[in-house]
Amino acid sequence: DTLAGIIFVAITTGLAFAKFSKPTARVLFTDRCVIHKYEGKKTLFFRVANARDSHIADASIEASIVMADESPEGVTMQRIRDLKLVRSKSPIFALSWTVMHVIDESSPLMQLTWEDLVEKNVRIIISLTGVDDWTAQLVHSNKMYKYDEIVYNKRFADILSDNDDGSVTMDYGKFDELIPFEEKKPS
Repeated sequence: DTLAGIIFVAITTGLAFAKFSKPTARVLFTDRCVIHKYEGKKTLFFRVANARDSHIADASIEASIVMADESPEGVTMQRIRDLKLVRSKSPIFALSWTVMHVIDESSPLMQLTWEDLVEKNVRIIISLTGVDDWTAQLVHSNKMYKYDEIVYNKRFADILSDNDDGSVTMDYGKFDELIPFEEKKPS
């Protein structure tokens, strides 16, 4: 009985330690993603932020679109297609990352209207992975945007500001704030 009790305590302690020592992702995703012109091209944007005390090293992000698609034979099924990102890796993820997908001829979003997004039940799935720089453990977080969380002709408010000492501060209060997108006319 004593040996069984010692083994039980050891296993329970080990499981409790493993549970509480696992790093939590604490990665924030904006509530919505936006589409507006950037460098003359229609572009999808979403923003992520690191709300951890530590950095995420070797961070990578992937985005995919899930939607109902009909084959030439008339078979309808849910399809997953990758979205090519302007930058999908970051050696260190410290504060914020605005992720962009250019909607060009190779993009599955190219020919879709707002009505198509609704009819095809479009969802955008985001997956972020990296390594916690304090514990060297894998960190993973994900988000799904439904078609009604995609906003046209808005942009994210600026959230980073430079300090006098050269450091950068992020305003989490403006993280989800959207402002009207106004395209400047060439002079």
